[in-house]
Amino acid sequence: MPFYFNLSHSGDYVLCAVSSAEIGTDIQQHCGKNVERLARRFFTEREAAALEQAGEERETRERLFYRLWARKEAYGKLTGKGIAAALEVDFLPGGTVSSPYGCSSGEVGGKRLLWEEYDSIAGYSIALCRYG
Repeated sequence: MPFYFNLSHSGDYVLCAVSSAEIGTDIQQHCGKNVERLARRFFTEREAAALEQAGEERETRERLFYRLWARKEAYGKLTGKGIAAALEVDFLPGGTVSSPYGCSSGEVGGKRLLWEEYDSIAGYSIALCRYG
């Protein structure tokens, strides 16, 4: 049985995921960039609107931005098409089945995706994505 792995690094951390199925991973350090400007440029209209409506608190908007960015990076790695292909995909949470463990599922391009997301490291977003 083959094994698959995926690596990501950001800030002080390196993430390595090993799986019996293809997997994409990403870790993103929340680094205080102008997330609203970046979202208008790189997110879908729905994602950018959700970020604008996320509230007045900068930390809340930043958490949502990096959560979406980590999902995009993980998906781009899973497909092998990179971040450019993922920019056109709406990864806004919602319309998915979620569990208390940060897992959810949804469909992109007719394929079912399984997600695991972690926020156990303060100031970082972590996403793992695989086909389900």
